[in-house]
Amino acid sequence: MSRFENDQPMKGWIYLLFFLSGFTWLVYEMTWMKWLGLTFGNTPYAVSLILAGFMMGLALGSLLLGRWIDTISDKRNSLRIFGLLQIGIGLSALLFPFLLKRVDLLYLFLIHIFNLGPQASLPLFFTQGLRFLLSFLLLLLPTMLMGGTFPVLCRVLVSRIGRMGLGVGLLYGLNTVGAVMGA
Repeated sequence: MSRFENDQPMKGWIYLLFFLSGFTWLVYEMTWMKWLGLTFGNTPYAVSLILAGFMMGLALGSLLLGRWIDTISDKRNSLRIFGLLQIGIGLSALLFPFLLKRVDLLYLFLIHIFNLGPQASLPLFFTQGLRFLLSFLLLLLPTMLMGGTFPVLCRVLVSRIGRMGLGVGLLYGLNTVGAVMGA
């Protein structure tokens, strides 16, 4: 049995935390969209990058951290791991503007080193694709951490198969409502 399964006040706090994290994730997403708008302009490229990076990171994080959390026998550490994931998300969000500038510098460096400038007569989608790829990789870390929080909290809250549907559904639903409020 999960340590928190019968502790209703603690479960309430955990649900509130996951609601708030859904809220902040969409705030981050909108902020990233503004920053990437400076790199790509306010174009479908920026929107596509955010959505692709966000969804890919959530899926990868859920898959990888979900498998990892199942190998941990001490469920009490799962809540601590959730906290560390949230700290990692916050730090990566704070560092995003700084790192995005470094991505632009790396892009210019690669263009120069591999002689991919205008004189190379490469299609625009190639050079923009390189910038897109570098920015996409920048989004993967925080979104993978975000994706990992769900299976970690499922591990904390749900220990019996019979209660999995309700616990997972409530957790996911609260996170989604938080995301809607954040948008």
